[in-house]
Amino acid sequence: PYCGKLVIESAIFCKHCNKHLSNGENDSTTTKKNKISRNDYLKDRPEYKIGQICAIIVISALIYSFLGDVGYQISHFIPKVSAIKEPATLPGEAIQTNLKTPKQIAINSGKKYRILLAQAEYSLTGIIVAKNTNFWLRGIMQNDFDEVVPLDFGMAWGDIADKSFLKKYFKFSSQKTLGQARALKFSWKLPKNSVSSDYITSHISHNHIIPATDNVASALLRLNKWDTVKLDGYLVDIIQPSGYTSYTSLSRGDNNPQSRGASKNDGAGGACEIFYVTSVQIGKKYYE
Repeated sequence: PYCGKLVIESAIFCKHCNKHLSNGENDSTTTKKNKISRNDYLKDRPEYKIGQICAIIVISALIYSFLGDVGYQISHFIPKVSAIKEPATLPGEAIQTNLKTPKQIAINSGKKYRILLAQAEYSLTGIIVAKNTNFWLRGIMQNDFDEVVPLDFGMAWGDIADKSFLKKYFKFSSQKTLGQARALKFSWKLPKNSVSSDYITSHISHNHIIPATDNVASALLRLNKWDTVKLDGYLVDIIQPSGYTSYTSLSRGDNNPQSRGASKNDGAGGACEIFYVTSVQIGKKYYE
């Protein structure tokens, strides 16, 4: 009756002009009491109720994840100093001693039993250039790897381990986006003939950190970007409950994400180090 266009006989609203239809009567003759508002009409439709349920689920998941992250941070709030030592100095090199026979380390994480295979003793003193503890809905959308590895550190050491130098010439980002692996992205723009790209890529690494104890985890969580730290422990492979294996890199010059797992059907390798950290030294304070 308003726009003159065709609608089905049972229509309550005109899909063309959005006006209420009152059995062909002029809208002005219909009392407000008898009118059904468009919002009321939509609320009675199944898809509206489904949308409401989905929104409630998403909001609940976000709250649960946020509370889980806050709870984890609170439970690891204050580390206990184990000893006082002379502070580690920069620059330094990563120290790796490969083990002839992998050492098995059993851990419980995320209510699941796992085996770590230590491939090398490892010590690294450097500057944290990126830190990541945001792993997409903690406790909900985490995979097996996320459960056992609670944080990542991008680290720089050697001749480039200078805070002002790194801040001036480099950009770093440790991240995990939905459906993608955890990775360190970095770029640089240096004066000509200063530092070779080979030296840079062999002195910056992305470390997937597994704290050996809650106290070590507490100390690691207190660290921030541009802090200097000394980490000791092992480079490890992770054997998940499913049998899938995550392989650590054993070379600082390794840029191939399939380096150690390419020929294996039960897992994948990576250019990142999976670092089982048994002790942390921040300045003179030593934690284990």
